[in-house]
Amino acid sequence: MFNLSPKLKEPLHMVMLLDNSYVFDSASLTDLKKQFEVLDQHIFQKEFRSFVHIDLIYFDGFEVKKINNQSNGSFLKCLEISGLPKIGEALTQSLDQIESIIKKGPLIKPWLFIFHQGFKVGDIPWDRLIKLSNEKKLFFRGFILNQTIKLNAIQDGITSLPYIKLKPGKIPDMLEFIFKLCQQRVGMPEDQSIKLPSKEAFALWGEPVTK
Repeated sequence: MFNLSPKLKEPLHMVMLLDNSYVFDSASLTDLKKQFEVLDQHIFQKEFRSFVHIDLIYFDGFEVKKINNQSNGSFLKCLEISGLPKIGEALTQSLDQIESIIKKGPLIKPWLFIFHQGFKVGDIPWDRLIKLSNEKKLFFRGFILNQTIKLNAIQDGITSLPYIKLKPGKIPDMLEFIFKLCQQRVGMPEDQSIKLPSKEAFALWGEPVTK
């Protein structure tokens, strides 16, 4: 388990990269919508927003866009199939956000979660993500939603990172688990730390991606 020693007034920052591009399959999209209909009721509440800041990176046509839970709204509008799987550009934007948080010297490591189909347009900055992960400057997990994707369609860099190929129907369980982890931050006593599970715990929902 990781012990991240937070202070009560310092929020947890989480970035989620969601591949809602045209390669997204309808079953995965349905699962995401159902779960976010539940989560939306909580993550935009004032108390939750005070302690957990969430940026959602998604695709809209040819653009990579961002929405966060610090404004009044909903993540549901991002859950429509749209655009190209510009994972490289989206990851670059996600890492820019993560590094801007790191520069502030937070006591809580920022979190980054990626949900994608495994297809990509353009180069992906794996080296940059691997460096931050190896330096333990962020907590990262990646999830592939496509069960038939081959590694060479993603690039070998993914095998150096904690990526999991999710089992069919496990998207809601995984999202619920992630937001329960976030919930620890809300109203947490100053002398407690956020407890994160090991790599093995995440493997309950799928198989690790290896060479």
